[in-house]
Amino acid sequence: MRLQRKHLDFKNKIVRIPGIASKTDFARHPKIAQVFFDFLIVNNYESLPPHFYLFGDMLKPAAKITLHEDTRKRMMENMHLKVCRMLRKKGILFEVKQRMYSWKSAGAIDLFRAGVKMKFIQMQSGHNSIATTEIYLKSLGAMDPDYENELNEKQTSL
Repeated sequence: MRLQRKHLDFKNKIVRIPGIASKTDFARHPKIAQVFFDFLIVNNYESLPPHFYLFGDMLKPAAKITLHEDTRKRMMENMHLKVCRMLRKKGILFEVKQRMYSWKSAGAIDLFRAGVKMKFIQMQSGHNSIATTEIYLKSLGAMDPDYENELNEKQTSL
């Protein structure tokens, strides 16, 4: 999805993803991470016209996108690598080959370990069901055996 200003709800700090643009064909409304929200506010994105793309050519807000999608993707990856190098220098990020998409799994694990409700993690991850989210977290090694047993007991008692 090419994110436009009109998709951001600054009051509720959410992104409104229409079903037509969602990978699951369902409308989604994930929360905006605080650090990203702060970036949007500091850089005055709230005042952009609704039709503006947040990451146009050269990854800056723009009324239209002219660069080929592959070129934009490479630019995003390069920017991501710069951020990862900066974080490693500060001792914040330890994994050497952190990919842009891996922030989704890292975020889901962090939410789970912080005790956030599974329904919220499901919504943020864009999964159709809590069962899918549980499978996802299990595949990432986030669930310990005790929690898994507890889930199985709850499901069989229903």
